[in-house]
Amino acid sequence: SLPVNRVCNDEPLAFSNTTQTTDPISSVEWSFGDGFFSNSLQDPIHQYRTTGVYQPQLVVHTAGGCTD
Repeated sequence: SLPVNRVCNDEPLAFSNTTQTTDPISSVEWSFGDGFFSNSLQDPIHQYRTTGVYQPQLVVHTAGGCTD
């Protein structure tokens, strides 16, 4: 999971991919923990609609075939 400060409902929250790799990133899979996803290589912005505890995740795929 990613550390997040408190935010209010419907307040945009910016996520950042801080992955460090020498192999170029070919794709990413963001899961925000509320049923919404993004495959954007750009850092996404997401709004949580209800109060709760969420566990966002990021999976990174590199051109060399590595996944983390």
